[in-house]
Amino acid sequence: MFGAQIESDSLTKTARENWAAEEPAAYSAELVAKIYAAELNGGKPQPPKLRRIMLLEISQYLENYLIPHFSQVWKLLSVDALAGNRGFSSSPRQLFNDA
Repeated sequence: MFGAQIESDSLTKTARENWAAEEPAAYSAELVAKIYAAELNGGKPQPPKLRRIMLLEISQYLENYLIPHFSQVWKLLSVDALAGNRGFSSSPRQLFNDA
């Protein structure tokens, strides 16, 4: 994925407006549910597209948006999808020791 593609993607805009801004917007459970359904395939049998996972990782969606507001099912399912993807590039012990 190249810089221009990242900059022009709708997830990058969403990140800038919600969790990657100097002054992030208020937390929105509806946004988490929307991202889970649209970007993480929301429980469908096929896995989410790696490009979408990469954009969420680059924008620190897990660290800056989900974990600070961890209390609802949509967040838990989103964390599961993102952490599961990290398993492809990390050993299981490193998954939660990177922070």
